[in-house]
Amino acid sequence: VITRRRTAREILDEYERLAKEREERNLNRITNANASVNTTINLTDVFNQINSTDENNNHFPVIETKEFTVQQSIDIPLTSQDSVTINAIVTTTNRRGVGLLTTSFRRILSNLSWFRIDLTIGQHPNVGFHFFRRLTQKLQANVNTTFSLLNGGKRLATSGFLFSITYQLANNLTSSLQWKTGRGSFMKGILQYDNQKWALSSAVQFGFTNTFGAIDGVYRFPGVCNLRCSLK
Repeated sequence: VITRRRTAREILDEYERLAKEREERNLNRITNANASVNTTINLTDVFNQINSTDENNNHFPVIETKEFTVQQSIDIPLTSQDSVTINAIVTTTNRRGVGLLTTSFRRILSNLSWFRIDLTIGQHPNVGFHFFRRLTQKLQANVNTTFSLLNGGKRLATSGFLFSITYQLANNLTSSLQWKTGRGSFMKGILQYDNQKWALSSAVQFGFTNTFGAIDGVYRFPGVCNLRCSLK
């Protein structure tokens, strides 16, 4: 058996390849790039044909794609306290497309609190403010609001403030209470259970214009997709 020794060029090429792969892994770990694709399909005609008693109804059911969304985001750490997140969303609804580009600047004020500013460019440019504070080991509070530019940037408007308190009941169980002021004000209670395989959320909202109850469940197929089912 004759052992072939690699040349200096081959050793250098392999070293450069490994260094490039290591650099790409570090970049992906630091920037935490995420992408998602969501689609909403209307199967009403399919179920109508299944439940139809008309024997002459032989037409092929219409399957309609109502919404298609593509989202991409990356995190860019600036310092140990500051970071930037860039998020792009493209949505097509009823053959009309809308695109949004959001840049978020986040600063950690202490071990218990942080502050974030969101700048969004789209149909209606807006700026959002979000403050987080951990009150105890299991209790935390949030407050956020958004200001939008309307009428070609001539008028500044806000839909109000959203206050929320979240309490961790168990390792996988949390409860929260939300209160929104201003236009479309409401009070909402949420109970969430989340583990590695599936998540279940129930909510009850009371408002002047929108009162409802909802249950949402997600089953995760690791590395493949998530299956979601909602009832409202």
